[in-house]
Amino acid sequence: KTSEIKIHVLGDTIVDTFTNTTMIGGQTKSPTLSVLYQDSKSYLGGAGAVAKHLAGAGAQVEFTTVLGDDELRRFVKNELKMLGIKLNEIFDLSRPTTEKNAIICQDYRLLKVDKLDNRPIDEKIIKKILTHIKKSKGKNIIFSDFRHGIFNSRSIPIFNKSVKDFNFK
Repeated sequence: KTSEIKIHVLGDTIVDTFTNTTMIGGQTKSPTLSVLYQDSKSYLGGAGAVAKHLAGAGAQVEFTTVLGDDELRRFVKNELKMLGIKLNEIFDLSRPTTEKNAIICQDYRLLKVDKLDNRPIDEKIIKKILTHIKKSKGKNIIFSDFRHGIFNSRSIPIFNKSVKDFNFK
C-alpha cells in the first residue's frame, strides 16, 4: 500500500562527495601532504536522501528544495528524475548547491571541503515554497532540516501555518 502514499518533502539538498586519493609524499619543504586523485563519487544527501528513501519504500514523492545554478544542480535533477521523484526546484542565484566533499586517503578522511551558504532564505523564496506546498497533491509533508537556510525562526512558523490541512506533518 505504500504506492498509494503521497509525501511532499521540503528541505535542504546536500550533495555528498567522496574523493579518493593515495599518498604520494609531502612534508619535505613545508608541512603539506601531497595526495594523488584517484576518483570521486557523489551521492544525493540531506533532504534529497530522505526523499530517495521514501521513494525507495514505494511512496509517491514530491520534493521541494533550493538549489544554486551550477553543475551540482544538474546532478541533483538527474538523480531525482531516475528515482521518479517530482522535483520543485527553486533557484537561488546567490548561493551554491550545497556540497560536502570528503577527501579520503587510504580509508582515512584527511579533509572535508564544503560549498554552502547557511544564510536564511529570503521572502521571495519562502513565497515560492508556499506555492509548491499549496499545489501539493499529497496530504503528508516532511520538513527535513539540515541547517542550510530553508528553516529558520522566520520561515518555520510560516511553513507550519501553511500545512494545517495536511494529515501527517
